Amino acid sequence: MSATHAQAVVNEVLGRSNGMPGQQFKLEIAPVLPRRNGETLEVQNPDGSWEAWEEREHFGSSMPGNMHFALDSVSGIVGFGPTVRDPEGGERQYGAIPPEGALIRMSCYRSGGGVAGNVGSERITVLKTAVPYIARVHNRKPSVGGRDAETLEHAQMRAPKVLRTSFRAVSAEDYEFLAREASSGIARVRCLQPRASGSTGSPPAGVVRVLIVPHVGHPERRLLPEQLRPPREMIQDVQSYLDERRLLTTRLEIGVPTYTLVGIQARLKARPEADPEKVKADAEARLYRFINPLIGGPGGDGWPFGRDLYISEVLALLQGTPGVEYVEGARMQVQGQSSEGALNKITLAPDHLLTSAEHSIVVVK
Repeated sequence: MSATHAQAVVNEVLGRSNGMPGQQFKLEIAPVLPRRNGETLEVQNPDGSWEAWEEREHFGSSMPGNMHFALDSVSGIVGFGPTVRDPEGGERQYGAIPPEGALIRMSCYRSGGGVAGNVGSERITVLKTAVPYIARVHNRKPSVGGRDAETLEHAQMRAPKVLRTSFRAVSAEDYEFLAREASSGIARVRCLQPRASGSTGSPPAGVVRVLIVPHVGHPERRLLPEQLRPPREMIQDVQSYLDERRLLTTRLEIGVPTYTLVGIQARLKARPEADPEKVKADAEARLYRFINPLIGGPGGDGWPFGRDLYISEVLALLQGTPGVEYVEGARMQVQGQSSEGALNKITLAPDHLLTSAEHSIVVVK
């Protein structure tokens, strides 16, 4: 059974119509999650029944008789179509206007989401309301996909890409941008297109492979592949959205990266004034942040797809830990692989990402 981090509000009355175009109302709780079937605005008829209106992103194609409304998910503001004066001096009404005095309500809406909803496994254990024949609940897998509202700065950076793609997917960059448009729960995305025959990790001719990584809670901790698996609904949303925008000659595959788990074993010499336990904790935290698909890598924005890891990078990271005098030794190990000698480099294919296995740090005075 799937669950969503949200508070549901049912039959919230927004007010009465004044019969004027362009009127607005505000929901009590915002932001508002994407609407599901049955979550819509309703206007009361003279006989007391309720009539559902249809949500639209804008009123550009709304005719005067169309019962359309718009809802800003971030602010929670509900609006009806305006009247616009045309160059010839006439007026045009975009969308219908609720009759004067008619009561207006939202049948249902959900508010919540954000990164606060990304929690670990076995953290959801309380039933807020009793359900017949259900004694207890628990989440076997971590919850993923929650993301806070987009900032103005990010929207300004995104606007040129919207204009460039015209919402058609041709290049790899187009696919990556449009995949993020399809689901706000995506943290990272990578599009792989066919390369030369025999290239490792490259899809066959005519196939475009899109790999997605969801947002998760507390990304600074150790992240296991099962925590990074996007929910089925997210994959379906991306598949449907891109299918409508791809070239007809292209076959689309939506999937997840192959994760390579790397553990570090190291022995550090602490400075005389340093606390060995704190040095150990700081060194491990730095490793978990660096070898990390969401916030790791040299740029701190996630380990790059297909980028190799060198032992020299690990040594420099450990040497820079506060309280470390020098690194006595360090060893890299790929989980699930046997290694007779020391690894100086871990090579990744284009569809691979690094994440941390368990690190083992010993600190001596």
